[in-house]
Amino acid sequence: MTEGRTWLRRGLSLITAPSPGRANALRIHGWLVGYQGIHAPALTSAEECCVLSTAADDALEAAMALQVSAEVALHRGDEAVAVPLYKEALTRFRACGDVLGTCACLFQFALCHALRADADPQRLHQAIELCEEGMRISDAFDELWCRSWNQYVYGLGLWRLGQVRSAESAVLHSLGRKRRLRDRMGMGLCLELLAWIAADDGRHEQAVRSFGAARRIWRETEAPLAGFPQLARFQEEATVRILDALGTEPAEHLLRHAEHLPIDQVLDELLGETPPPI
Repeated sequence: MTEGRTWLRRGLSLITAPSPGRANALRIHGWLVGYQGIHAPALTSAEECCVLSTAADDALEAAMALQVSAEVALHRGDEAVAVPLYKEALTRFRACGDVLGTCACLFQFALCHALRADADPQRLHQAIELCEEGMRISDAFDELWCRSWNQYVYGLGLWRLGQVRSAESAVLHSLGRKRRLRDRMGMGLCLELLAWIAADDGRHEQAVRSFGAARRIWRETEAPLAGFPQLARFQEEATVRILDALGTEPAEHLLRHAEHLPIDQVLDELLGETPPPI
């Protein structure tokens, strides 16, 4: 992600006049830096992207600009700003008939509800309903990427509602799809959630192995927890449970070992499958 930001910065420095290309580059730049938790430049890029898209009078570009603005707000933990932006972006994607944009907006909007600190059951059920809609649309078009994200957020919502077995099943299915797509960041989030579920269930060594694989992915992508600070408390709570159960020194030894395991080995253990050839 750092490399992507570097190339985009160079491109944006060369093309400073308003243009569709600059608006698109700003949108992707805002997305990348948001996932790395670098909020100020993400906000600046999103704001300029919105200005350019509005001036161009392009309905789809305007919807995408609103979407990235909402995502930047969500990464900052500002759900009060993110929710109305996602609502408007979703309305515009639907009006444009853009299936992929609609599906992506559905899981991101759902994540707003699923990440709430108060675990309001009504909001969690709203998250699940949004994801169910997204999965139905993806299935109708045999689409995988948004399907995997909607399924991850669906699992997160179920887990927060205490439906642990259904949550684990959903996240494993998401992980399988993300593996097929080589979606490293998505795999990292799935592994984190599976670690939390395993820790809740007393499967502490399995939790450590999932944690180790996730930590390796965060190091490689340079985007810990995909830039969502709201997830840190779940990670911390699971870590405390593991340390209490295994002891600090044994747990840290297992984690160091797990970080060096081939990620495909950990995925094979979780999914019971062999990775497809490249």
